[in-house]
Amino acid sequence: MLRILSLLITLFYPLISASKGAFQSPLETKTPLDNPEVRVTSPRSGQALQGVISIQGNCAIRNFSSARLEFSYTDNPTDTWFLIQTLVEPVSNNLLTQWDTSTITDGSYQVRLLVLATDEKEYQSVVENLRVRNYTPVETDTPAPTSLANGIITTGTPNPTPIPPSPTPLPANPLEISPDNIQSSTIKGILTVFVVFTLFGLFQGLKRLMR
Repeated sequence: MLRILSLLITLFYPLISASKGAFQSPLETKTPLDNPEVRVTSPRSGQALQGVISIQGNCAIRNFSSARLEFSYTDNPTDTWFLIQTLVEPVSNNLLTQWDTSTITDGSYQVRLLVLATDEKEYQSVVENLRVRNYTPVETDTPAPTSLANGIITTGTPNPTPIPPSPTPLPANPLEISPDNIQSSTIKGILTVFVVFTLFGLFQGLKRLMR
């Protein structure tokens, strides 16, 4: 009799356990809390990212247990995050990790710093609208309007540099030698040599006559 009872318990125990679990309420999903001490200071929202970038911030909170750096697409309806780095030591306003953005496709992403405390509370800091542009051109940012004067909106774009005026022509160099000067100097030189040789010849002839 005991053997039959034991066999029945063995057969029906899994079914009883399954039915009991079916009536249990599901576990509540934790929602990370805000904490001003948990923050990502770099990169900033709207920044274009290329190659390996430095993620800096702070996760040094009281009762620190661990932290994770994660990323996801900006459009993230399923709340799916991908791990970048796990931190087991608190970091105080310094480098958290290096992220190689060339391993993912270009697009719009967000980065989250998720910190777990020893009391099992979670805190987060999210940087949205990060533009990864390793394989596509980086869009030119349009400067925001800065002031309104006389109904005209001025922006922070610097004014173009004016074209410099035409240079004033320099006066003629008084020491410049023209072709006429060269020709005249050449003729004078030839005449001077001719006269010298003529006088030298006459001098030699007079010497021979005097002997």
